[in-house]
Amino acid sequence: MTNTIRGPRISRFLNVREASDYLSVSRSRLCELLKDQKIRARKLGARTLLERDELDRFLDGLPEARYR
Repeated sequence: MTNTIRGPRISRFLNVREASDYLSVSRSRLCELLKDQKIRARKLGARTLLERDELDRFLDGLPEARYR
């Protein structure tokens, strides 16, 4: 008999609450980004799903912070 230890499953898709936590923005700010089509989402019935790779793409496209 083999024992397999499995860690927590990391989902490819996040709901709006999870995605706003992932980006460290409010839900309303995330909804603005969706409305302005800066981030793409998918619908599954009433659920809005955001792909983790899409959120990473958005973050990678942000300008670099410059401090003096």
